[in-house]
Amino acid sequence: MHRTAYWNLAPEYPGPVDHLQMMHLLIGKLPLLVVWDHRDPFDGEDEPPADASWPWPAATAIVTDVFGRGWTASRQDGRIRLPVSVDPLFVEPGR
Repeated sequence: MHRTAYWNLAPEYPGPVDHLQMMHLLIGKLPLLVVWDHRDPFDGEDEPPADASWPWPAATAIVTDVFGRGWTASRQDGRIRLPVSVDPLFVEPGR
């Protein structure tokens, strides 16, 4: 399985996004939601994950950690709950 990841950090210019802009035509359909807890990388990696909740419109979310381990998170009360640490999580709507 191959995965293409795109993280849209900011538009090239301030103001409304022009959906006809060239880069949007190439990769605008691949925005990436990445979640992690900003900690000291040397001291924070040994701390247990913090519980976090995030508004979520879909019934489930596919969560993959930076090491490729994946699981499904179910929505409860319009939110998903995630164990967040220094290792990024990639979250996408469930299929």
